[in-house]
Amino acid sequence: MRIVFFTLLTTHAALAADMTHFEQRIRPLLIENCIDCHGPEKQKGGLRLDSREGWQKGGDSGAAIHPGSLDSSHLWRAVSYTDRDLKMPPKR
Repeated sequence: MRIVFFTLLTTHAALAADMTHFEQRIRPLLIENCIDCHGPEKQKGGLRLDSREGWQKGGDSGAAIHPGSLDSSHLWRAVSYTDRDLKMPPKR
């Protein structure tokens, strides 16, 4: 799962050119792991991950993705468990 999220973050600029990759590989992971808490019905932390606009706008902590700066991307830090206070998805 972390590899796919890494792909999401590092290829953000290329998503427009390769929506097939996004739709087949990334969106299913977001739906399975993130959308219940960060989608159209519920936005924990003010964050929506069901659209590019949502990633760019971000939530209470700022933009979820910072293209070209993996360490600054809240989404990457959350899914990679590199920040002890920010771990997503939470253990089920």
